[in-house]
Parts: sequence; structure tokens; C-alpha cells
Amino acid sequence: MRSYDPQDIISLPSLSATGAVALGQALLTAGKAQTKLPELVSTRLRALDLAHTAVSQALTQKPQLPPDPQRTRSADQQEDRAWGAFHDWLHAWTRLQQPDADQARAMYAVLFPTRLKFTKLPYQLEWAEAETRLNRIASDNFDPEIENLGGKRLIQQVRDAHAAYGEALGITAEGQDPNSIAIREPLQAFTNALRAYVLAVAAHTDPNDPTSVSVTNSLLAPLQRWQSYISVAAAPEPSASTSPVTTSPVTTSPVTTSPSPNPPQHNAPGSNPATGNGTSAT
Repeated sequence: MRSYDPQDIISLPSLSATGAVALGQALLTAGKAQTKLPELVSTRLRALDLAHTAVSQALTQKPQLPPDPQRTRSADQQEDRAWGAFHDWLHAWTRLQQPDADQARAMYAVLFPTRLKFTKLPYQLEWAEAETRLNRIASDNFDPEIENLGGKRLIQQVRDAHAAYGEALGITAEGQDPNSIAIREPLQAFTNALRAYVLAVAAHTDPNDPTSVSVTNSLLAPLQRWQSYISVAAAPEPSASTSPVTTSPVTTSPVTTSPSPNPPQHNAPGSNPATGNGTSAT
């Protein structure tokens, strides 16, 4: 018999606990910005808020594994070299006078407004800056242009190095945590609440009412924008695994989202190798 449970109707991107916290906050911000919502949507939003609080608390209480200074330093150097190579390649294209160079100049302006200064930041700040650039490549669909210019292997090297960097810093990998069950259960509760919320929003969308469609777009925009580069590195943290979102209440094309990036834990600059800055040459 066909099931009409929200878990069977709404499929979500794979979410780590940190990804759930980031995505949940964006959805809650969008929802609370609306002055008037249907009663069911408001109820589901409150349930999502409670589930978000629970997974946030669970993540805060989880024991953190200290990073290995030597591994972190090596990963930082690899990240710096990969970005340096990609930067130099793209910058070389900007110096040419031909149509393809216009693509390179547009990408360079977006990705390297301060050249490679971000690679000299403290480790976690550098990771965050690099993550932002990779997410921009995804959101602006730069990959076809990069491939057209011959940089496919270079950007893959950047992604591979960034994956290793995040794992070394403990940002995108949780390590062997014996208390992972303490995160798994609230994470699953969050994904269940998120499915119910998305279903409620979709159910109250009237395609013939522009205002209704606008509200739905605003409420679900964070989910539709959700993209992640983390798919190139499988994180061992307990996750709610499903295929990308396939339900869209306002368009005929399916909503496709990628797994979420784990938000960085920024450290202030210091002399400790685990929180120092990347100083390798690029």
C-alpha cells in the first residue's frame, strides 16, 4: 500500500549535524520573517525550531577531538598549493585578449578579489574563505566554464585538498566518536520535522495566487539554495541519508540540492600550530 507519510513523500539532502544546524537556522530565519503564516505551517515551524534547538545542543555537548598539528600543517600546505595553482592558471587567462578570457576575468573577479591573501589567514578562517569560494563556484555554475578553459583537473585538486583540510581541522569529519548516538537521534528528529515543515508549506501553496507562491519561495529558498562541496569527501558523522529533494511546490522542475557544508569553527590567530596561519608558499 502506498504510504503518504512525510518521510516517504519528501526526500531531503544528506545532512550532518553541523549542516542541519546551519540549514535549520536559515529556514527558521526565513520563516520568522513572515508576519502571517497558515496555522499548520506555523505549527510545523515551531516543531522545526524545537528540533533545531535539540540538535544544536547535542552538537555543542559532543566531545571534540583535538586536531593533529602535523596533519593540519600538511593539509594547510596542500590547500595553499592547490589554490595557488588554480589562481595562477585563471590569472593567466585574464591576461589574454580573446572571447574566452572574458569568462576568466569574470570568475577571477568573484573568486580572487584579494588574490591569495585568504590562504594566509588562521587555519579555520582560511577554510571558511575557501569554502565560500567553492560554494560560489557551485552556485554560479562556474564548473562548465572552468572545464571549457581547461581547468577541470585543477579545480578537482582544489576540492580534494579542501576535503583533506576540513577533515584535518575536524570541521568536516567527526572522528571516532563513541557518543555519536547522542547526535544521531536528535539529527533524525530534525530531519523528520523538516520533512513535515516542507510538506506543510507545499500543501498551502496556491499556484494561482502570486502572493502564496512568493511566500513559499521565501520559506523554502534556503533549502533550494542548499549546496555542498562536501559530497567529494564522505564525512563519517551520523547522517540522515536520502536522495536530493525531489518535491517542489512552485515549479514543475524538481528541487535539487546537495548535502550541506558543515559550518566552520573559527579560531583567532595564534601561535599554536593547530590554530596558527597557513604560511606555505603558493
